[in-house]
Amino acid sequence: MRKYLLLFLIGISGLFVSESSSYAGKRETSTVTVDNVNRIAFGSLGDARNSSDNYQLIGCILTSGSSVRLNCYATNSSNVSASCTLTTVPTAMLNAATSISPNSKIIFTWDSFGACKSLTVYSMSIYSPMR
Repeated sequence: MRKYLLLFLIGISGLFVSESSSYAGKRETSTVTVDNVNRIAFGSLGDARNSSDNYQLIGCILTSGSSVRLNCYATNSSNVSASCTLTTVPTAMLNAATSISPNSKIIFTWDSFGACKSLTVYSMSIYSPMR
């Protein structure tokens, strides 16, 4: 009887261990990508910060004073960089920039003069937070 009870308890504990690992949540890695031909850069802040290389970075800076200025930057693992700047920032882009969080994925595009054309921010649990 004790033997069967012990086997039952071992079986139940294994069920709880295997069941708990199935609820880890969806994850997506988004290392920094820079495409200077198509003028697009994207990646998640957490994956850039947590990368094993010393190059990856992505983010945007808002500077205020007499006017608002937006700068977005990205560097991939091969040390290829891109950036864009806007001195007149549309409200939608300003809202996107202020929504960036440590677990955001950023996509930005620019024109041939280096002016930011678009900024998309994904703030989702699937992206790694910065550690």
